[in-house]
Amino acid sequence: MNQLISIIVPVYKAEKYIARCVHSLMQQSYSNIEYIFIDDLGGDNSIQILEEAIKEYPERKEILIIKNECNKGSSESRNIGLDKANGDYVTFCDADDWMEKNALEDLFDHLNSQNADIVWSDFFLSYVDQELIQKEDVLPTSEQCIKAMISEQMHAGLWNKLYAMRLFKAHNIRFPAGYNIWEDMLVNVQLFYWAKKVSYLPKAYYHYVQYNADSQVSSKSPDKLASIFVNTQSILDFLKSKENFNAAEILAQLMLSSKKSLLFSTKKSDYRKWKEIFPESNEFVMKQKSLPQYSRLLGQAINHNNYIFINTWILTKKIKNFFSS
Repeated sequence: MNQLISIIVPVYKAEKYIARCVHSLMQQSYSNIEYIFIDDLGGDNSIQILEEAIKEYPERKEILIIKNECNKGSSESRNIGLDKANGDYVTFCDADDWMEKNALEDLFDHLNSQNADIVWSDFFLSYVDQELIQKEDVLPTSEQCIKAMISEQMHAGLWNKLYAMRLFKAHNIRFPAGYNIWEDMLVNVQLFYWAKKVSYLPKAYYHYVQYNADSQVSSKSPDKLASIFVNTQSILDFLKSKENFNAAEILAQLMLSSKKSLLFSTKKSDYRKWKEIFPESNEFVMKQKSLPQYSRLLGQAINHNNYIFINTWILTKKIKNFFSS
C-alpha cells in the first residue's frame, strides 16, 4: 500500500532552519507525500529559502505553498492546511525541526501493519551541542495515552505522530484559532479519544529543536498563559462528559500542569494568580508528581496562605539567582 500522506508545515520566522527542514521532508523514503507549507508572514526570508530548496526536488510534484493574508498563528495555519489536504493520513512538522529520512515510511508501515488510527514514536530533543532521545513508551490504548499526556508522561506534540485523516473529518476536529499554546494537547486528546486503535513505534525519528528563540513555545508573551488556560478549559469541557476521564484527580492533574509555570516565579502576583486559576485543583498539588518537590511545597503553602514559607522561598530564590548571575 502506498496511500497519500499529507504533511502540514506552518512557516513563521524560520529562515535559520527552514532549509534543513525542507531537505529532510523532500528526502523522505516514502514516495506518496503531499506537502502543504503555510506562510504565516514572519517577515523574514523563510519562504524564499523554502522555494529555493524545493527546486532541488523536481520529482516531488505535490507541493502547495499557501500565503496567509495576515499572521494567523500556528493553530489557524494548521486548519488551513487541513482544509487543503487530500491525504489518507496526515502528520505535522514545525519549520525549525527536521525528520530522519525513513520517518514517514516506518510510521506508515507500522500503522498499516497494526491496523491503527494513530501511531507515535520516540523523538530527539535537539540542543546546540547534543541530542537526547525522549522515550514515549506508553501502554498503547487511547485511555492510557490521554492520561499519560495529562500527567506529562507522554508528549502531546503533533510531530512524532501519524494520524488517519478520517479522525479529523468524522469528528470535525479543529485547532483553536488564535490560541497557539497547548493547542496540540487539545487536538490530541480528541484524536486519541476517538481512535479505535493506537500503536507505539519504539524508535526516534523527529528532531525537536530546543534552541530557537523565535518559536512560539519559546515566546514569553503575555498571551502565552492565557492561551494555555483557554485550551485547558476546552480539554476539561471535553473530558468531563467522557467516562474514564472525569475523575477529580485526573482533571486536577491537567489544571495543575497548565499553571505550573507560575510556581517558578518569585512574584507574589503570580502566586495569587496560581491560587485563583482552577482553584478546585489546588488541594491535589502534593500529588502532582510532574512538579519538583519544592514546587509542590510552595503550591501547598500558597493554597494555605503560609506566608512565612512563601517569603522565605522568595528570599532564598533571589539570593540563589544573585550568586548564580
